[in-house]
Amino acid sequence: KPLPTATHRYPYHLCLSPITMLTFTFLLLPVARARASIRATASHRPAAMFTAGAAACRRLPRKTLVTALSRSSRRRMRAFGSGSASAVEGYVPPKVWENKERPGVWGKLNQPYAGAREERGVPRGEHALQLYSFATPNGMKAGIFLEELYDRYKTEYDAWPIKISEGDQFTSGFVEVNPNSKIPALLHYTEENEEPVRVFESGSVLLYLADTLDTDQVFILKDPKLRAECISWLFWQVGAAPYLGGGGFKNFFNAEVKIESAIDKYALEVKRQFDVLDRHLGTM
Repeated sequence: KPLPTATHRYPYHLCLSPITMLTFTFLLLPVARARASIRATASHRPAAMFTAGAAACRRLPRKTLVTALSRSSRRRMRAFGSGSASAVEGYVPPKVWENKERPGVWGKLNQPYAGAREERGVPRGEHALQLYSFATPNGMKAGIFLEELYDRYKTEYDAWPIKISEGDQFTSGFVEVNPNSKIPALLHYTEENEEPVRVFESGSVLLYLADTLDTDQVFILKDPKLRAECISWLFWQVGAAPYLGGGGFKNFFNAEVKIESAIDKYALEVKRQFDVLDRHLGTM
């Protein structure tokens, strides 16, 4: 069940420091006007994965979080960066690709088919909103925004960790919430004895929460022009982030063979995306 604040035992799995959060996450929910409560300071709640967990995150020494994460990141980067620096030679792409066994945890988990691999339901708490996620860049977006909604409206929710490295995303219960087996995913119980609203994909979750719960129009406005601007930047983030996360991480750190043209492509696009963001934020 969700851990109470007093026993917030796993901070490194539940929240990231603001520095790390900004490194991997472009935007959470782009707003039409500036808000002082959306900030990246030491006092900002980074990404609480459990109800009331943000206060516990604040009590944790910020230096401890950053140091632990940076040490872990350095170890991973050293391990991932040990591949050959040469290009692939003699590889001819097959006419019909076939799956093959790959080493490691992710090699076993990633398969070219969808659906449940284990019969197991997802837990349900006492509140209308049930978040199923984990402290990845996409997973944190939903947790951060739910905390912002709690600050504004005292909207309670239950958050349940989906341990993606252990295959929780492939259980039958989670596949019913998200047939794509990705986090974050949300269930919203609006009426008793009625099927809940299911929402998956990080951008969709943010937009649904804003449309449904932001009654004061703090996070997204009803004016068509401002709303369109906000949604455009939200979709821009969804499309832009994989270049930094999936493509960049794979080619820079986790590639068995480092290919110069692939690294150049992703590095150039990431720098261009940051320039787009800098130019926009500089006009706000």
